[in-house]
Amino acid sequence: MVIYRLDFRHGSRGKGQRALEHFRYIAREQRYENRANHLRYLESGNLPFWARSPQHFWGSVDTNERPYDARLYSEFIVSLPRELTSKDQIKLVKSFVEKELTHSFPFTFAIHESPSLDGGKNPHAHLMFSRRRLDGITRDEDRYFLRGNNAFPERGGTPKDRSWIAKSRLLELRVSWQDITNQVLFEAGRNERIDHRSRKEQGLSFTIPEPKLRPYDSMLWHKGIKTQHTKEVKNIRAIRWLTENLERTQDLITRSLSTVRKEQEQLRSQHSAAVQNIRSALEVLEAAQNHRDHYTARLTNWVGEIRDRTLLQQKQQFAHQIAKLTEVLIERGYARAQKLHEQIWETRQALDRFRAPTILEQQVGQQEERSQHQQKTQKPENQKRVRQRKRDNQTQSALHAARSEDTPGAWEDSESRSDK
Repeated sequence: MVIYRLDFRHGSRGKGQRALEHFRYIAREQRYENRANHLRYLESGNLPFWARSPQHFWGSVDTNERPYDARLYSEFIVSLPRELTSKDQIKLVKSFVEKELTHSFPFTFAIHESPSLDGGKNPHAHLMFSRRRLDGITRDEDRYFLRGNNAFPERGGTPKDRSWIAKSRLLELRVSWQDITNQVLFEAGRNERIDHRSRKEQGLSFTIPEPKLRPYDSMLWHKGIKTQHTKEVKNIRAIRWLTENLERTQDLITRSLSTVRKEQEQLRSQHSAAVQNIRSALEVLEAAQNHRDHYTARLTNWVGEIRDRTLLQQKQQFAHQIAKLTEVLIERGYARAQKLHEQIWETRQALDRFRAPTILEQQVGQQEERSQHQQKTQKPENQKRVRQRKRDNQTQSALHAARSEDTPGAWEDSESRSDK
């Protein structure tokens, strides 16, 4: 969990504080070397040209700041997010220094990582700086700490920037630390964010304020000794942890219920839409069936009409073919009958040549002569009737011959009859 903390304090000679001693504390030097394992990073900057080292500069501050109650240094104590790596934590502090101190104020900052009461790590940074702003005028060590001269800056010392004392400046610094930290968290791909406002201003539930843990109590706790203050802090943190988890659980349940309601509403709307789609589909299907029945009936009628027309055409074709075949058969029958008559005539003539006429033939000849005589004596009307009968007899004999042509032995019978 990302915790917001930014303390801004001043080291005053009137309170018995010393700049060099505080530097040794954050740098874990001399009598503070027993905590050297807490130091992760140390850096100083913007020192004047005459300062041989940070120790030299802060020792000179203690010596040359003249007022008995002078503010020797100012300090930021900020908590660093555990979620960031050491490299990102250093980047975070440097970004804050570049924005707020720029190149105008001498500073030293150190990053510590001490054990926390919850069993984890407590990464934090100490940033101490001098409020004397570098104005670009070269001054030696003695003149550096003189009172500033606004009318003739080169005659006075390096002036102090008194804007650090204003409360509005502190509020600006708190917002600045929040923005820089959130930007570094974002660049590191983290979703956690910090907020400089109080829980009340954020609209969160009230929590029991945690008492200030004194350095002595912290030292005893690191040695395994729990004081009354340490127990109170741990109890308050346990209550806060339970409260935050309860709020988180309630928030999760509320979100889950809202999500379930939204999903139910979506399912209902989807169900209604599905039912409407099914009804529309059934209506379309029914209409399609009606169209199918209509077009099926029309198609059946068309097929019946086409079949009737086809049968009529086939009947007409068959009748035409039968008529043609009949004509062909009649023509063939006439031709065959004529041919048979010629053959019979030729055969008779041949027989007449080789044999004498029989009695029967004489009788036939005499009968023919009588009939010819009678025909001559009959009226012309009787002659016409006789001719017509002869034609009919010839036609019948020809048709009979044509029909008998297709039966086996028909020609043999006709020849035998002709011989007889």
